Amino acid sequence: MNRRWWLNLGLLTAIGILAAIAVFKPGTEKPIPKPALTALRAEAVQKISIERPGQPPVVLEKAGEQWRLTAPLGARASRYRVENLARIAGAESEARLPLDEAALGQYGLDKPLVSVRLDDELIQFGGLHPLNQQQYVRYRDGVHLIGAHYLQAAAAGFTDFIDTALFEDGREPTAFRLPGLTLTRVDGRWKLAPENRDIGSDRVMQFVKEWQHARALSVSRYDGKPAKQRVTIEFATAEPDKRHTLEIGIVARTPQLILARKDEGLQYHFPADAATRILNISEK
Repeated sequence: MNRRWWLNLGLLTAIGILAAIAVFKPGTEKPIPKPALTALRAEAVQKISIERPGQPPVVLEKAGEQWRLTAPLGARASRYRVENLARIAGAESEARLPLDEAALGQYGLDKPLVSVRLDDELIQFGGLHPLNQQQYVRYRDGVHLIGAHYLQAAAAGFTDFIDTALFEDGREPTAFRLPGLTLTRVDGRWKLAPENRDIGSDRVMQFVKEWQHARALSVSRYDGKPAKQRVTIEFATAEPDKRHTLEIGIVARTPQLILARKDEGLQYHFPADAATRILNISEK
């Protein structure tokens, strides 16, 4: 072997040693994992209750793979928002102090800001740590410090947990009846009445998808204002000869598009320009 070969081999060996040092960092101790606040697994939680002073309790319950808000009203729940809340179960406990009833006031736990019950496990939120972005919480026989962001999930209003999708996942529309037009699926193809040759099939499919994936900015209780116009949507059912009909009221177009579902007692708030996408099929 010539001298150049040995030099290259030495360089490769040195590079390998440096890479190993960078990856394994000998002499550096790995941080000890912090214990979870509870032994619950977030994905195993079936019921969540939230109580705040002066406000009605919020109750969320799981049915199969879906979550529903059951109090203070019944509604489809946002799976993302509920699962984010359930993660409190596995929050890292940065520190734990033994429970001293006489000292709860100094942690803001004599009058908890929020109380969250995950199944049968009660977690109460107190004050913020004066130096760190950590929240004092009471759980069983201890006072713990967990990340302050968990309070944000627990303190959300009940409407924040409502699913913002206008209608349920998996529903297959077969007809739309809007002011001035009807769109019906016949033998797998969509037909527009009155017929308009200026509207292509791509725009029709886009229009249908806009409705299927319509998701509001926010949801609130239906305030009872009469609808100015209505949209009727038919959905396929398990029985081929039957259809399910849903009526949606157009309560306002500006400054927001507000669509009401009386069957849910809710109204869905969209930006004003959403009206162009879901109420106007014209390509112009």
